[in-house]
Amino acid sequence: MPQVKWPLLSLFLLLAAACGGDSGGNGGNGGGEPPDPPVYDYDEVEFNDSFEDAQFITLLPQWDQENIGGTIDLPDDLDYYYFFLNPNLGQDEVRFNVMVETDVFIAPRVSLYQTVYDSLGTPTGEYQLIGTYVGVNGNLIILDVPIPYHSFTNNDLFLLLEAYSPINGYEGYVIDFWASI
Repeated sequence: MPQVKWPLLSLFLLLAAACGGDSGGNGGNGGGEPPDPPVYDYDEVEFNDSFEDAQFITLLPQWDQENIGGTIDLPDDLDYYYFFLNPNLGQDEVRFNVMVETDVFIAPRVSLYQTVYDSLGTPTGEYQLIGTYVGVNGNLIILDVPIPYHSFTNNDLFLLLEAYSPINGYEGYVIDFWASI
């Protein structure tokens, strides 16, 4: 009977040595630090839940792709971002591009607006819808949307991000954007 115990003990020791004693999932280096969080060009700043509280991002056109990192509180959060248009002299439009990436269970929706001005160049408090775009499986790509430009009456752009999902809670997102003329 003692001969049976030694093979079982040997098998146990062999399995323990093969496992390496590390279950951290980091290559067996004994723990380590978690990875650094992602770095974005712009981080969402609350409160940005209306046109009046829209978060200013940058001037457009923005040739290089930049991004915004944020969190949306499902199901009712709205995130507004504001861009000021500043194309070259003589240009009457800016081409805007957006990519949204979030959780696969979310359908992101982006609406683009511009401020409406009266005949004296004063904002009326109304906003003109340029377009609404809906993605699936956490992704949305919008390419080359013409945004009208005039130095006094069409000089801004608002981006509204909404999300539709069967889940509730906070989910992160990244908005990549760039513009050209």
